[in-house]
This record gives sequence, C-alpha cells and structure tokens, in this order.
Amino acid sequence: MKWNWFAPLPPAKSGIADFTVNLLPTLAAHVELTLWTDQTEWDLAIEKYAEVRQFKDLPSRELNRADLNIYHLGNDATFHSSIWEVASRHSGLVVIHDICLQHFFAGLAREGPQNQEAYLESMLRLHGEEGLAAALDFVKNGVFDFAFSERFPLTCRPLENALGVLVHTSAAFDSICQEARLPVIYSSLHFTPKVASEQNDTADLTQQVSPVLRLIMCGFIGLNRRLQSILRAIGSFPERSRLHLDVYGTIAELKSVEKDINLLGITDLVTLHGYCSESVLDKAFSEADLALNLRFPTMGESSLSQLRFWEHALPTLVTPVGWYASLPRDTVAYVNPENEESDLHHHFTEYLTTPEIYRRMGQNGRSYLLENHSAENYVKAISDFASDSKHHHMRRMTSYLAARVGEVYGQWHGDVSQDVLFTRAAQNILSMSGCEQSTRSRSPNELKPLSTENINQEV
Repeated sequence: MKWNWFAPLPPAKSGIADFTVNLLPTLAAHVELTLWTDQTEWDLAIEKYAEVRQFKDLPSRELNRADLNIYHLGNDATFHSSIWEVASRHSGLVVIHDICLQHFFAGLAREGPQNQEAYLESMLRLHGEEGLAAALDFVKNGVFDFAFSERFPLTCRPLENALGVLVHTSAAFDSICQEARLPVIYSSLHFTPKVASEQNDTADLTQQVSPVLRLIMCGFIGLNRRLQSILRAIGSFPERSRLHLDVYGTIAELKSVEKDINLLGITDLVTLHGYCSESVLDKAFSEADLALNLRFPTMGESSLSQLRFWEHALPTLVTPVGWYASLPRDTVAYVNPENEESDLHHHFTEYLTTPEIYRRMGQNGRSYLLENHSAENYVKAISDFASDSKHHHMRRMTSYLAARVGEVYGQWHGDVSQDVLFTRAAQNILSMSGCEQSTRSRSPNELKPLSTENINQEV
C-alpha cells in the first residue's frame, strides 16, 4: 500500500509531530509512506523511514493514485491550516486529535476576509443562527471562552470532503457517529515505549521518598490545563518547601503565569523550561515523582502526554472528565475541578507519606499502555480502512450526487412533500453505485480495545 501522511514534523512544537515520529517505524514496516509538510526544515532522521516532500511540490495525480491520503488535524492553525487546505481539495481519512475544533477555525478566521467569511458560513450551517451570532461577536471582539468552544465545536467542518474519520476516544466516536454521514474508525492513540524505560517494570516501590516531591507538567499549557490553580495549591500547601514543579512546553498565558508565581512567592518552587527536546523530556520524566495532567474543560482529546508519563511509570493526577474519566481507577488519581486545591493537597500529602501507593499506580499505568495503545493495532485500523478505499470513494460520490439531485429538485418543486421523483432518483443512484446496503452504527462499548469499525450510515 502507498499512503500520503500529512502531519506536523519535528522540530515543530507539536505533540502530533512527536506522535508521528513514534509511529514511523511501524508505519514503514507495513506501507510505502510519503510524509508531506509545508515546513522549510525537518529532522532528517525521519527520512530513514519515509520520503519527505513539501506542499509546493503537490501533484494532484500522485495524491489521487495513492491508496490513502491521511490528514492529521489539531486545534492549532499554525501547524494545521495548510493540511486542512489540502484535505478540502483531496479526499482522504481525517484524523481528529481534538473533537472541539472551534479554536482551529477561529484561528483561520483571523488570517483574512476570505477565511472569515468561510468561518461565518460554517458557523451558520453547522450551528444555526445562534452560532452565527456568536461567531459575529467573536469576529468583532476577538475573544471567546471554553464555553464557546463546547457549544459550537465545529467538529464536522473538516469532514465534509472526507472519506472517513479516525478518532481516539469513545466520546468522539459517539459524537461523530450521531452527526456525520461517513465511516468512523475508533482506535486508541498509540505510543511505543522506548526499550530503556523497561527498567520501570522492576522499580522499587518502597524506596524512601526524597526530601522534595518533584512534580511535572508538559505539553501545550493552555488555560484548561489548570496551571494557575496548581500554582495556588502549591503556594497554600503547608509543606510547600517540599514541593517543586517543573513545567515543560509552551504556556499560553506566560506573563500571567509568571505574575502569579511572583505574587504567590513560589519562584524557588517552580521552574518554567519552555519547549524542550525529546531527550530532555525523557530525562525529566525519569527524575520526576508525580505528573499533573489536569484538563478542565476537556476538548475531547486523548493525551500523548499521559502515554509518555505511563511510559516512565509516572503516577499521574488527572481530571475525571472525557477520556480521562474512562481510564481504570488503578492507573491514575483524580482531582475534582470543584475541589482542586484540597484534592491536590491531599495527593501531595499522601505521596509524601505513602509513596508506594502512587508508584504502584504508575506501574499499573505502564502496563495499561503496553496492553491498550499498540502501534501495530493503530496501523491495522488504518490499513483495514484503506483496503476498501474504492468503496469509500464511491460512497462519497454517491452522497454528492444525491445532494445535487436534492438541490436541483428543490429548485423545481417548492413543495418538499411531493418527494416521489427525488426518492426514485436517489434509489437509482444508490443502486448504480452499489451503496444501497449499509451497516448500523455501533457503540464503542461494543468494540474490543483497539478494534476498528467502519460505520456506514445511511447516505
């Protein structure tokens, strides 16, 4: 099989770039892969596994002849706007890493009048007059909160030209199956641990706790990552001198965070490292005691950061929402968003007194990672979809033709109750295409872990 893979590549400061690099050895073992990028530079080491080509040399004929084009979309327009432009012209499998894509399309709207007009049209079409009013307010004032993103997620906007969609959480699967008329694949986000980290499997759980509890956060630190709440909890902890927080990654509100650190008087207890290389992160994970991965509200994402914490058997505190609420209770510890400060204090105290409970939790998380986040299964999920790509292309063309018939018929007949002609035309289209049969949608609860389902809803 020949696949075209569109995703950020290192050194892009993107978790999806790290995800791609981790998956490359498995991909290269199964398919002929071409990596496409709009970047001017990339880590040359990845060319060991696949050819890297730039968008400026984007031949339509070659894309059309591939067995599958795969487009990775996240919430940052900086890394994904060019990928979205290609996906809107050339059909393929769209991989959604964040179910709420409002931030992505709102970011595009800032880039010019044409993108702004498309954004307003999408908000009206997908979220009605209320969505349009909210979008107009955003365009005028330039700000919105998380409630805005949750109410108007624009999840289905990038699927209008797609052959199918791949998601990593049961919540995303449920949501898209209800809204989209295309095949949906559900497969857990993958991560292949490095061999060196196997030493975590035999770590001494009863090792004496160090004088300072080393806390760690990583990734893109947006407002929903609760960093400022964590800082307040550190500042008010009775034994705060026994805590130290290391933050790795880009911080959305850096000046505000730095101000809080100074006001709380905890400059000696918090270190902001910024974006760091994989090798630096690996060393930091190996030296940390407890990871913080709070997300409230959640954008419907799973977490590569969480998989990396588990790779190092790091016990982790999470918010019990979305994907995180579905994790086994012996693999993570919860922090209730309504009691963040008191819950964080409880876990800090418990770790300092009985660290073996948390260390065992970290080892359970590593076992869960190995059992449920296999790269082989992830690639197989895509391969199963790609093996039937001709049928998926036919379904898309059938949907397009049926929609055109409805549009033309609507111009001829204002009375939509007289639908005999349309029904007959639609049936003929389905019969000619061979798409008249469809399978029912299935709940993620019916899926085995890491299994794949192509969910064909009615055209």
